[in-house]
Amino acid sequence: MTSILKNKLDRIRSEGISWEDTSCEGKLILLLVNTLLSLRKGLEVLKKEMEKTLKNSPYRIILSIPGVKAVIGSYIVKAYLTHDFKSYQEIQKYAGTAPLLFQSGRKSIMLMRKKCDNDLKGMIHMAAFASLKTCGWARNYYRRKRKEGKTYGHALRALGNILLKIAFSMLSKMKEYDETLFLNAKGIKTTQLNDTTFSETFPYPEYSQDALLSLAATKDVVDNLIVT
Repeated sequence: MTSILKNKLDRIRSEGISWEDTSCEGKLILLLVNTLLSLRKGLEVLKKEMEKTLKNSPYRIILSIPGVKAVIGSYIVKAYLTHDFKSYQEIQKYAGTAPLLFQSGRKSIMLMRKKCDNDLKGMIHMAAFASLKTCGWARNYYRRKRKEGKTYGHALRALGNILLKIAFSMLSKMKEYDETLFLNAKGIKTTQLNDTTFSETFPYPEYSQDALLSLAATKDVVDNLIVT
């Protein structure tokens, strides 16, 4: 039972009570559940196809990034293949992970980008969330942002911005992720990464690798992953 389904059922129940017709409520709930189950089955088929296609392509290197699995990796590769990004800043802007600087006189404000690929933005957000469980430098970076007073969402977007920069570099050079090389470039010592636990609770515990998938978007990604 996801939060989205629960909210829909609560709305249907309240409408059913106002109609004073419980049989109508039951039919609506049954129709909703059957529709969701059918869509979920279709998504599972597409996800398997997506995973198979990605792993059989040279772009499988994307799976070496912390927090990136088949679904998230496929969305990143699809964006890269369908756009002529000249720099990592361009793909960050496209994904909405890079903030927009608004200046008026002496005042400057950092704003979230509204015009972006929201599907990819959600995937990068989830990749950042997943990386916290397996990657020491990602946890340390997130904690540092939180100590600076950033919200959990802001900290995850900043982390996702770094992951997207890594992804662009990898896909441009067609090389797998090398954590030692990355840490050396950042001047980070491996002795700083001994902590392997992460206990912070997030407002959205239902986050998973498929939380924001849509049937149309997933089919589009699969089609664009088929390369020669």
